[in-house]
Amino acid sequence: MRNTRLLCICFLILASVLSIEAQDSKTWLENVSSEPPGPHTNLRPVAISYGLSWKGRMNAGQMQFVLTEPYPDVYLAKASGQSVGLPRALFPYNFSGSSQTNATTLKPLTFNFSDKMKAKSYNYSLLFQPNQMVSHTNLTDLKTGKKTPYHRVYRFEKDSARDLMSSILYLRSQPLTPGQKISLITATFNKPYLTDFTVLCREQKVVNRKKYNSIKLDLNIKKINRDMTVEPYSKIEQATIWLSDDEFRLPLEFHGDIFVGYISAKMTSRKWL
Repeated sequence: MRNTRLLCICFLILASVLSIEAQDSKTWLENVSSEPPGPHTNLRPVAISYGLSWKGRMNAGQMQFVLTEPYPDVYLAKASGQSVGLPRALFPYNFSGSSQTNATTLKPLTFNFSDKMKAKSYNYSLLFQPNQMVSHTNLTDLKTGKKTPYHRVYRFEKDSARDLMSSILYLRSQPLTPGQKISLITATFNKPYLTDFTVLCREQKVVNRKKYNSIKLDLNIKKINRDMTVEPYSKIEQATIWLSDDEFRLPLEFHGDIFVGYISAKMTSRKWL
């Protein structure tokens, strides 16, 4: 189950680790991107499906993603997924989530996520306020019914925290010229991480026998500690993502090397709503 869950997480967070030592908070906070959204802000309502695999040979899971048009001035995104095939027989796993993002500023408003395994389920809720992120977590033991709540407030020197969806919307809005680097504080589940994106190049990419013009990005993620220092996230070694190089800039494919092996996610279908 950990393999499938990590695969889903890796695609959602679009990140990897390359650094080797903790950094002082003043250093990395100064580099967090604070520019307004770039020229590529509009996105049509769309439904996208992805196939998830492990070591390039096993169909490990599926993910579905839906983005609705802003009303009123809010992007609503929903995602769901599950393990499939042999991985599901061994480790049944399901997840679902939703988020709200201001369509003008691309700032996050709320993020909710839940996942269910064989013995446990988690429910996460994030509320974004100026210069802080309020995190609520409820863990349920499915065997005993015991519920364990967690609560934490993360405060930052500036209004810089984002959830998964607002990070993706902000990233795709930027010019994304080769060599450009974008650093974001991105929350996954109930914790913030420092995520660095570097634009490598533009190239043609074949995804499920269809050729796309794409933007290739290197991804790097670090843990943010309670004392606001950062350090490597050791479960992920390297990751790459390809976005479509067109007006839509949708994620086409993701590759990642994690502690259990090579994983990937590929777009299998796209439908405009």
